[in-house]
Amino acid sequence: MKHFFLTADDGNPLPQIINLHNQIDIRHTNKQDARKIAQLTSLLVRHVHGVETFYADVLTHPLFMVSKGVAEVMSFYDASIDYKIAVLFDLEAKISKTYFIPILDHVECLAEGTEFNLDHSVIRHAIIDPNRTMGKPVFKLAGVKNTYIVIRLDFAESLLRRRAVGLKLKEICVKKA
Repeated sequence: MKHFFLTADDGNPLPQIINLHNQIDIRHTNKQDARKIAQLTSLLVRHVHGVETFYADVLTHPLFMVSKGVAEVMSFYDASIDYKIAVLFDLEAKISKTYFIPILDHVECLAEGTEFNLDHSVIRHAIIDPNRTMGKPVFKLAGVKNTYIVIRLDFAESLLRRRAVGLKLKEICVKKA
């Protein structure tokens, strides 16, 4: 089955969170440490004059967050996913948006032939071993410093059928059996 990297489409002016590191330690967005994150967190968004912020269904930087609709699709495919809630506030524009922070499994499934930069923070060319994905429809890629979200084809199709906006998919090479 095909797999994809899921990212936010950075062609739009996405929200810029200004107090994230005071509120959430992103290293705790894993199953072992998630209890260290508050169930509900308020985050401030920088308002850029003359530009309307686009609140995409998927935000990947600096923290992976999804809209309610995407969270519902995730839960349909994997009911074991827990979520923390983040409310983004743009005080100047008087806008608030609720996002869900999925606590995903970190899966070690990169196959031989994957190419990284020197410090293993960026994947130049990914090859995954489908036998090591544990059949997960969505997960964080383990063994890389930066966050990479991987989704299966069926999950990607569900997002697209529900007209999720502001996301980008990049197909990943899959190791032949």
